[in-house]
Amino acid sequence: MTDVKELERLLKDAKGARSKFEAQWFLNLAYYQGEQWVAWDGRSLYRPQLRRDRMTIVDNRIQPAVRTEVAKLTKQRPVFTVTPRTGDQEDVEAAYVAEQLLEYEWTHLEMRDKLLRALHWSRICGAGFLKVTWDSTVGDGFEALVGPDGKPIPGPNGAPLTGMNPELISQQLGVPVTSKSVKQGDVSVEVRSPFQVFVDPIAERFDEVEWLIEQSVRSVEYVKRRWNHDAKPDANANPGLVEARLGGSLTGQSNYKGVRISELWQKPNSEFPNGRRVVWVADKVLFEDTKPYDPMPYVMFKGIEVPGRVWPTSVVEQLRGPQTELNKIKSQIAENRNRVGNPTVLASKQSIADPNAFESAMAQPGGIFYYDDNNGPNAAPAYLQAPQLPGYVLQEIDRIEQSIQEISGQHEITAGNVPSGVTAASAINLLQESDDTRLGPAVADMEDNLARVGRKILTLVSKFYTDSRTIRIAGQDATWRIFDFRGSMLRDNTHVVVQTGSAFPQSKAAKQAALQELLTFFVQSGQPLQGKNLARFLKDWDVGGLERLVDELSEDEQQVNRENQRLGKGEPLPINSFDDDAAHIAGHQDFMKTASYDAISPVAKQVFEQHVAMHQQRQDQKQQQMMQQQMMAQGPQGAPPNGK
Repeated sequence: MTDVKELERLLKDAKGARSKFEAQWFLNLAYYQGEQWVAWDGRSLYRPQLRRDRMTIVDNRIQPAVRTEVAKLTKQRPVFTVTPRTGDQEDVEAAYVAEQLLEYEWTHLEMRDKLLRALHWSRICGAGFLKVTWDSTVGDGFEALVGPDGKPIPGPNGAPLTGMNPELISQQLGVPVTSKSVKQGDVSVEVRSPFQVFVDPIAERFDEVEWLIEQSVRSVEYVKRRWNHDAKPDANANPGLVEARLGGSLTGQSNYKGVRISELWQKPNSEFPNGRRVVWVADKVLFEDTKPYDPMPYVMFKGIEVPGRVWPTSVVEQLRGPQTELNKIKSQIAENRNRVGNPTVLASKQSIADPNAFESAMAQPGGIFYYDDNNGPNAAPAYLQAPQLPGYVLQEIDRIEQSIQEISGQHEITAGNVPSGVTAASAINLLQESDDTRLGPAVADMEDNLARVGRKILTLVSKFYTDSRTIRIAGQDATWRIFDFRGSMLRDNTHVVVQTGSAFPQSKAAKQAALQELLTFFVQSGQPLQGKNLARFLKDWDVGGLERLVDELSEDEQQVNRENQRLGKGEPLPINSFDDDAAHIAGHQDFMKTASYDAISPVAKQVFEQHVAMHQQRQDQKQQQMMQQQMMAQGPQGAPPNGK
């Protein structure tokens, strides 16, 4: 068992190397929240002491800049593609199933919300993390046989043994065996901030990190349930990172405490050839594994990469300077406005006998004050005019705003405003494309990291989905594919890539205009889209309500999918009077071209052939009847219509 002191030494080294960046992270987070009149004293945030009459206006331009960039990065849903290991049809079909499984996991694991949070961290502090692990404490429970160590006993297929006599298995294995309720387990994707992650100080890039330590605060009950250890609370509840560090005071904080848990993940080395994972609290190692399923389950989403160091910078860090100056200038203008609107009164001491009465009269609108005009020409009280701010101070606001736009890469066109003097549509499109092109490296980084997340998810699914699970995947045209899934169905096809540019922000209006022109071209050329192609076209058009035009087609698709599942089990099905024969023939034949059809029994294939033949026969009969009716309506050749 690893010594806690050794682990704490590693943590201390990582903390020392990371401490240089913490001040920037706290200030960035404070500015994003709107706390922009703060400074860092080396240990905490504080508000500098100002005169009581000083204005501290905050015109927060940082938060909308961050939200706009994150919105652009997540405007388009990334398209996952799984590359087959070989050209065999089985691997090609397994890769297709893996792509559908990623679609399911995207919703099941709430990946969009977690991606948003990781991207927010990367834009504010420079780095955000997604942690992909296997959580054996979640999922549906079932009774399984466990050994003396409390772990499920695997069967021949790798799944836990269930439904067997514990005494009989105990005699066969020669060890005590009991029955215990265990969880199925599931993939877990968690968001981690840079404040929780301490990395190898030697690495210059995150992919070069040899070990990483994560710290988090959990409840006593969590530690008891997860690790079966009664830990002592040693960490204060966190009211917020900025709030906890602002002013260095504990006033107003809760007395509720949690347990600080540290977790080491280490890549394979000479001492641990398979890597290592260690979980510990203040005085005890809770868990150690020298063969972890993934020695580095973290994926870093970067803000602005800085060559030569692990920790990137962020757009917020670059915007803090001009944001501070903008706040100062607007505060000075507000102070000058107050002085001009409520100026100081200059009065002679000799002409004012009672200063209190004078102050009371000046504070009331229309107040009258009597003064002694025998004390000379300057005896009458007069307003002291405040000097006007120089013109260059007011012009500085425009320069600062332009600087903020250049740093953030978000100009008037990003907000939907056309710059003055620009009227040509091509020029407007070029300006929009220019702002979006700056996001190219950020989009590429996000796509690469999402591909890494996808590979980690599929690897865990392939390894741990040993039992049958029901997967529900939303298909095209409002159809659903529901099937039983095991990890072995992937056949180790876990190489995930995100299609290049699929997450790049696109103009919805431009896309709809192009689709409308294309649809018009098909109609005018005499080849209008029909059936399934029309349904997909309307879905890509992305206008709510148009899909109802093809509701009937969607119902046919769903019916065909249900029949494919039943026919695949060898169940003979009659054709219905209300069936659309053409849609059923096309849907069944599409399935018959897949590898799933090749895997079914010969009896089921014969049932398929018979079912399709019945649809084909009825369709031919209907076509013959229509031809006969047309010929009868036309009458004999040369005769006038209707016998005239």
